Amino acid sequence: EILMLAIDGSNIKIPHNTDDPDSLFKVRGREYNMTHLNVLFDIHNGIYLDALIAPIRQIHEKKALNLMVDRFNSLNNTGKKAIFIADRGYESYNTFAHIIESGNKFIVRLKDIGSTGILKSYGFTDKEFDVAMTRIITKRLTENVKQNKDKYTIIARKSDFDFFDSDYPYYEMSLRFVRFEILPGVFECLATNLDKEEFPLSVMKNLYHLRWGVETS
Repeated sequence: EILMLAIDGSNIKIPHNTDDPDSLFKVRGREYNMTHLNVLFDIHNGIYLDALIAPIRQIHEKKALNLMVDRFNSLNNTGKKAIFIADRGYESYNTFAHIIESGNKFIVRLKDIGSTGILKSYGFTDKEFDVAMTRIITKRLTENVKQNKDKYTIIARKSDFDFFDSDYPYYEMSLRFVRFEILPGVFECLATNLDKEEFPLSVMKNLYHLRWGVETS
């Protein structure tokens, strides 16, 4: 059995405190403080497995997910593997790598091909697809990298990535990108490390739909 775990976050207003700049907002002459709740939700069992609460300026949602992924195996006393399911706000090669390194699986919704997200760099055509690929992630723009764009994926220097070695700033990653039509001309895009034969497109659609459980919770 695989645990189906959804991640999501919510802003929560807290008492006004001008001495807490990490949570203080000033908008149109008004001041208020806000913190952010991030939760890891076991969809099938209807329970929260982990939570992280931090001032909204102190930690972003991707980092919160990475922290919860990193400590999942030590908190998980069932020995079961997990599929982490997340919405577009968690789109990141760094997040993918954290889940891969934990030995678990993921389904993360992506921005569509015409946006500034991950899919834009791969030149996909405007249609449905289900493509598995292996790329070497790097921030280095060497001649070898530029001449082998079908082998390397370059990420911005300011992008977080926690798995580069100082002597070898490259990380090989196998991903599967899925794009399917949900309404005429409207597509949903997913990134995953689930096997195509074991988890075909029809199953992928159903699995991602389960994420709504964390919204209602």
